[in-house]
Amino acid sequence: MRGWDAKGEALFTGKARFSAHVVVVSRRPVPFESTDERIVRRIGDLPWSWICSGVERQSGSGRRSNKNNVLDAGVPGLLAGRHKALQACKEDIIIYLDDDVSLPAGWVESILEPFADPNIHIVGCRYLPNYQSAPPSWLEGLWQDAGDNFRTLGYLSLLDGGETARHYRPIFVWGLCFAARRETLIKLGGFNPDGYPWELRRFRGDGETGLTLKAEMTGLIAYYQGKTYTIHHVPASRMTPEYFERRSFLQGISNSYTQIRRDHGLSPSSPRSWRDYIRPAKWKLERELILRRPTAEGIQKLTARAHFVGMQFHRAETRKDPKLLEWVLRQNYFDYRLPDGWEEYLTAPDT
Repeated sequence: MRGWDAKGEALFTGKARFSAHVVVVSRRPVPFESTDERIVRRIGDLPWSWICSGVERQSGSGRRSNKNNVLDAGVPGLLAGRHKALQACKEDIIIYLDDDVSLPAGWVESILEPFADPNIHIVGCRYLPNYQSAPPSWLEGLWQDAGDNFRTLGYLSLLDGGETARHYRPIFVWGLCFAARRETLIKLGGFNPDGYPWELRRFRGDGETGLTLKAEMTGLIAYYQGKTYTIHHVPASRMTPEYFERRSFLQGISNSYTQIRRDHGLSPSSPRSWRDYIRPAKWKLERELILRRPTAEGIQKLTARAHFVGMQFHRAETRKDPKLLEWVLRQNYFDYRLPDGWEEYLTAPDT
């Protein structure tokens, strides 16, 4: 790779030539002070945008320049920020980043290099942690073997397959660093709902997973760029049993969403048994014991139960609200506006 021209287009020694744009999606209306050091200095001359998809709105029209566009998606959620980027960015490659990552030197060249092959549609890399405090002893036990020498800790968005670059399953390319051809994103129908405030959790979907599952089913190739990595900053607040429990509850919502779309609707509900009535009391007692002395095995039980409750919550919400079911079954979300009345949930008492 030779470098970049004035338009942010990659110049390769071969015939491949394309443009790229870096997008940081955040709930914050303006970038962190540390964004320049953590991200901007690592992307060279590439254009980049900060897209606000939080509840807090920007004042005025935001700051704009050739290199740094601060945009407002207009509604909350990662979906809104990601699809706002599809509208605003016309480059061939869009690289999505979360706002709590840092990039190493040489990152941008390594991430874009695989796109010289026209058969590569999606690119990811190693997602490594920067723990903001010493991790608890039980955390290491939650890493999972994902095959092909990959290890994952999904609830913290961590993945490591070593330094060997290779093809891999598209579903292992995650939103904290997600590079894709813009044309591919559009052909696959874009992203699904994700990343809403807790009060709007009923609108959650399966995010980039829905898109990468379609990529996998249609045989599109994803590339693991082991030569580089993205650092994910993990604060102490995310290394608690309660955080993993909450995160697993949300994953239950996502999996319920995936199942309803796969089944093209809700399956009939099963009648409640006596076990359903005593389960909450039993789980409450066991939860207190796990929290008192957490272990990896105990956290796994905690997250499995939270996942079950999350699925049940979403199915109950969808069953009683035709608008929510319609939202779940939408063909695509290029119009990313939430169903009418969503603002009421921001002020409703939490349950």
